[in-house]
Amino acid sequence: MFIRSIPLILFLIGFSVPSYAWVIDANFEGGKIGSIANGPTGISTCFDQTVFTNEKVHSGKMAAKATINAATDGFGKFGGNWILSGNQRLYEGDEIWYRTWVYVPSNFSFSCGGCTEGPKFMRIHTASSNGDNQGYWNLHLLESGITLATSVTQDFYKNHPYPWTDTRKINGSIAKGSWHAYEQYIKFSATPGKGIYRAWYDGKLIFEDKITKTLKSSTSYVNKIQLFTYWRGTTKEQPKYTQSLYVDDIMITNERPDTRDAKGNPYLGVGNATFTSPPKPPAPLFSSN
Repeated sequence: MFIRSIPLILFLIGFSVPSYAWVIDANFEGGKIGSIANGPTGISTCFDQTVFTNEKVHSGKMAAKATINAATDGFGKFGGNWILSGNQRLYEGDEIWYRTWVYVPSNFSFSCGGCTEGPKFMRIHTASSNGDNQGYWNLHLLESGITLATSVTQDFYKNHPYPWTDTRKINGSIAKGSWHAYEQYIKFSATPGKGIYRAWYDGKLIFEDKITKTLKSSTSYVNKIQLFTYWRGTTKEQPKYTQSLYVDDIMITNERPDTRDAKGNPYLGVGNATFTSPPKPPAPLFSSN
């Protein structure tokens, strides 16, 4: 069964209970051209220079166009957030798949003044049990390739040390002028050897880590998914000119897909993702816990 267009408002706000299965399918269909790309088929908290468009489309009739202004960090303008509330939040032992199709015009530049990780692209935010920031799992884009980075644990850099040949400049120069799929998967655990982090490009596995813990503690959780949102912090790292790119068919889920990659790993892949059963209904508004 292919689950499409499930609005976030279907998932009721609750207290701390085990997460229920859900699928976010941002295909951007049905939006008004030029309006902010939020709503049930878009980004739940979309920034104001990311809009519905039909200029470049991966499938259907609509996509989203994300613009960043010259000499800015893009925050509040470029991309947006999906806030996970109540029973959507992900805890120890939970999983997430996050795929984005991207069209990068030939004149778009991910240059960031010599920064080593690149502008932020696909981000998964973790928090402590009381909601304090505990860092991100990030897929960044540099002109020279894909970068994987995290602020959740420094163990990642101990396990993948300098010169970071397996985590930076992956897959060579960023492809432009056509649509390409980027995907991340994380199994969350605060115990080394129980967490998993994988990344794919156009359906090909480009990274796997099965030894680094993926949460700071066993009570940490995931409460936010981000697309772009922030370029880099200093003036020299910011874009030299105003530019736009396109995204479409974004899917984010904790429901294990039926699709398997060449090594047998479940993933969303480059086709229509399928699921053996539809997502379970959300838990009641008030928990007895």
